Amino acid sequence: MQSDQDQFGTAGTSSQDDTGRTSPGVGGAATARAEDRPKKAGSSGATRSTSVAQGPFRGQPRWLPRMSVIFIAMIGIAGSIWLFRQLSWLLAPVFLGLNLVIAFYPIYSGLTRRKWPRALAAIVMALALLSVVILAVASMAWAVGTLIGAIPSYVPRIQAMYGDLMQFLVQHHISADAVSGFYSRIDPNNVLSALTGVLGSISGSIGAGTVALTTILMLLVDSVGWKRRLGMVEVGHPRAIGAIRDFAHGTRRYWLVSMVFGAIMAGLNAIELKILNVPLMGVWVVLTFITTFIPSVGFFFAMVPPVIVALVVNGWQNALWLMAIYFVTTWIVQGFFQPKFTGNAVGVNITTSFISLLFWAWVFGPLGALIALPATQLVKSLVLDADPKSRWVSALIAPEPSVVGADPQT
Repeated sequence: MQSDQDQFGTAGTSSQDDTGRTSPGVGGAATARAEDRPKKAGSSGATRSTSVAQGPFRGQPRWLPRMSVIFIAMIGIAGSIWLFRQLSWLLAPVFLGLNLVIAFYPIYSGLTRRKWPRALAAIVMALALLSVVILAVASMAWAVGTLIGAIPSYVPRIQAMYGDLMQFLVQHHISADAVSGFYSRIDPNNVLSALTGVLGSISGSIGAGTVALTTILMLLVDSVGWKRRLGMVEVGHPRAIGAIRDFAHGTRRYWLVSMVFGAIMAGLNAIELKILNVPLMGVWVVLTFITTFIPSVGFFFAMVPPVIVALVVNGWQNALWLMAIYFVTTWIVQGFFQPKFTGNAVGVNITTSFISLLFWAWVFGPLGALIALPATQLVKSLVLDADPKSRWVSALIAPEPSVVGADPQT
């Protein structure tokens, strides 16, 4: 005779014969067949059971309904999102600075492994990172300034095209009053003024770079002690440190993949723009490289401005050719292949990559589109992958479904 308690919490006394079957205990309560119970690991001939005990998560009070827990969690998530939006001016540039330092940290670790002094290795990493940041900011400022300066020279051509369009509509028996009202709403001067304002606001948003740059400098100073700090924390919190390392590894892969795709697309578009003789080629090359870091929809922002300029300067045939070539190259490569590779880098599928882009752009604004996938990678690593009870979600959002190490409680 043997006393046992099954996984559902019901206890009973049962006897077991030499066939491995159990019979009802003294109290009359029937227990499950021995072969239907999960067998202990290491027993000979044992196979792992796929049955999962149903019930609340371990540690959840029995008196608290699951729907109440879900409702409370939703309130907490909504409050966190509201707080993120209120602090977007701070959180977005700080997170961008953290990403850049993480991306360049292998320079420091590689030099220290070669017995370089830690201070000298940190200085080399800082110089490399700051050089890239200064080059990127200078390129963006030059591109925006060049475009704003070139817009007034295109105003007469745009007005002439607009007049031809209005004449065409009138010739096809469209009411003159309707044409006049339409003209008053989309007067080219108003459109150009609005465009100039948008470009000015984009250039003004570079002011957030001050926060990012300050964050970078502070993190560069502290990066010398990162390895020792993480090692100390890992003793008591191995899952949290493992999640942080997964985030850092995925972040580096993401920025590397995006940079490679940006260089490829900038080179291809430079050849296309040169062949079609589209003005402001350097501006569109810089725009292409920058928008490559915005997955899924970045190609649209890289395509529309040069097509409009080609239409104004070279005519509609040249604009159609440019649009067709952009669709074949930029849309296919940057709109399909890049999200797949960048999604694989951070551990999410294409659909999750696109949804995360929209979500973080809504939370953090334009800068959120740039850091969307790294932000999703951070949430996935710290909230989902680090908790065995939440790791099953990876089967729904990861490019390669896996629930290794997931808690079987549901």
